Amino acid sequence: MDKVTAVLTALLETANGKRKKFLLVMKDVEATIADALADATGIAVRHGGKLPLAKTTVCLAVKDGTDVVVGITSCSADRPSPGVAWKDLQPWQQQDFAKNAEKAKKWARAKKPDRVRVHAKGATKSKAKPGNLDALLDAILEDPTDDASRLVYADVIAASDPARSEFITVQVQLAKAKPGSAEKRALTRRETALLKHEHVWTKDVMQVADAATMKRGFVESIEIKGKTWAKHGAKLLSTHPIEIVYVEQGNAAHLNAVAGAPCTAKLRQLDVVYSGPVQDSALGAFLRSAHVGALRELVISTVGDLPPDLFEGVTLPNLEVLDLTLFAVAPAVYASLATLKAPKLRELNTHGKAKGVAALRAAFPKASVK
Repeated sequence: MDKVTAVLTALLETANGKRKKFLLVMKDVEATIADALADATGIAVRHGGKLPLAKTTVCLAVKDGTDVVVGITSCSADRPSPGVAWKDLQPWQQQDFAKNAEKAKKWARAKKPDRVRVHAKGATKSKAKPGNLDALLDAILEDPTDDASRLVYADVIAASDPARSEFITVQVQLAKAKPGSAEKRALTRRETALLKHEHVWTKDVMQVADAATMKRGFVESIEIKGKTWAKHGAKLLSTHPIEIVYVEQGNAAHLNAVAGAPCTAKLRQLDVVYSGPVQDSALGAFLRSAHVGALRELVISTVGDLPPDLFEGVTLPNLEVLDLTLFAVAPAVYASLATLKAPKLRELNTHGKAKGVAALRAAFPKASVK
């Protein structure tokens, strides 16, 4: 073990302490260094996990010239970030690392016992997954509905990661089990026991998302801010078969970010809560986005007035399910909904708010309208 690795290991052990959860391992530190070298801002962050009233380990890597300065410490797991872990990095911009550049450079050049300078040429890289796992993961990402690849993946990792292997198998079986059956109850109990490892399996997702749900052994849905999805969505989809995204803070800026992100088109379902004013055209522009048009399921919730012509001229060619929870909406909005072009629509849910349901049923004769 060289001197730098020894120092990093010592920092990691000190930050992790004797806790059994929310830890980082050396592979995470190596990945953070690699990300800092690759990122345009020269900044990368990893933490062990999020949980109120708990602590987590935080690793910050900042590129400085030909070196990378790595800091490892612990902080509150409620909202872990470098700004919480290191007072001299406050305020820390979670959404835009470029705004942290000046203070990050200053932090990197301060000689403190909780950070170490690593020569970039000597920076270690995380070991790649075995080739067969790469191919299996690619197959899962290509077709998230195919359980066969998931079960083969579970078999391949059975020796190296028995808990994850069993978890994949249990969740696949659980998805097919008969509701109310003894089999389903037994599988649910085993799933609950194995979920104690979930923070390890979702660690990289939870670096940028606020919540993640696993189905059939892999991350299926996440809750994330719109701008964050636009920035990190493509990378998340390269390693996780995410099908559903719940967008927080659905104001104009976040909606525009989601609508303009190519990764949005790769989802099956998108849920947004719109919080903009009626004069804001963001929701209309969102609906007219080609990336949104690629979705199969769309859930929109709003509070307050909306433009009366909201759906006029909107075409959603792949949409199969549209779920609208619209409060205090004028009847004209639903009249414009009848003009929506969605040839594949099979389910339209207005939660009983729409005036003139008959007109909607006439507009979408092949769909179940409620």
